[in-house]
Amino acid sequence: IAQGCRKAKRTIRIPTMADDLLVLSTIEVADSKFLGFVKRVSTRFEAEAFQASLKEEHPAAAHVPFGLILSSNENEDGSTGYDEDDEPPYSTGPSIVEEIRKLKQTGIAVVIVRYFGNRLLGVTCGRLSQCYSSVTKLALNRFILPENVPIQQEYLHVTNSLYGLAAGDTELIMNVVEDPDGNMLDCVRDELDFSGFKGAK
Repeated sequence: IAQGCRKAKRTIRIPTMADDLLVLSTIEVADSKFLGFVKRVSTRFEAEAFQASLKEEHPAAAHVPFGLILSSNENEDGSTGYDEDDEPPYSTGPSIVEEIRKLKQTGIAVVIVRYFGNRLLGVTCGRLSQCYSSVTKLALNRFILPENVPIQQEYLHVTNSLYGLAAGDTELIMNVVEDPDGNMLDCVRDELDFSGFKGAK
C-alpha cells in the first residue's frame, strides 16, 4: 500500500471468446466456485435455453442462475429478468442484472454456474451477492471488450465490503491515503483472510 490518491484500481486482462460455453470468468471463494458465461439473446426463451445447456454441461453444479436485459426500455414488459435457480431470494438475480445495466448492454444474458460445498458465504452481509457481481463483471467485460483491453475500477469509499476486489484473473493495485483508522486496509485484509478468492484462474 503506497501513498497517493485514495483509490483502488483493478485491471483485468480479457481473453477472446470462442463460443457460448466458454468460461469467461472464474472465482473460488471458500468451497464455492463460480463460472461466468455470456451470450447475445433476443428473448427470455433463448436465455433459458442457454441456462439449460449449461446445466446439462455442468450436472454437478448446485445453482445455475441467469440475468438478462433485452431492451433499453426496461419498463417494457419482459425486457429485464432473471432466474435465481434456488439461491436465496434477491441474492443473485438483481446483482447480475445490475452489472449488465452498468455497461449499458442490451440483448444479452449472463449465466453463472456455481459449484457449492458446505460453507455458506453469507446473504445478509452481502458476500454472496458480491461474488455473483464480481464473476458477472469479469465475464461481461471479457465478452464485450476487445482482447487484452483492460478495465479499471476505482473504489473511493469503504461503506461496502470489498469482497470480490481481489478475485479472479485480476491485478490489484492499491493506492490509499487518508485512512488513519485503517478501514480500507482492514476490508482488504478481511477479504484475503476469508480463505477465499484463491486458486482463481
